[in-house]
Amino acid sequence: MRTKITHPAYLRIIGMGMKVVPFVLAELKRSPDHWGTALEAITGAKPVPQDARGNMRAIAKAWLEWGRANLLVA
Repeated sequence: MRTKITHPAYLRIIGMGMKVVPFVLAELKRSPDHWGTALEAITGAKPVPQDARGNMRAIAKAWLEWGRANLLVA
């Protein structure tokens, strides 16, 4: 996990800011993966409940619900 979230490409995505959030959410919808750290860094939001930590599907679900609530994903 640490290798993934410190990869230069991952960090560049974070550096792009809010404009990439809809794209990251779309990717998360397509395939749950380690995007929670990037989304949290970009948005400052923490929609994932503690009991979902480590569960990629639950993390994706929480972020997608957050995205819908914030009109960033359909």
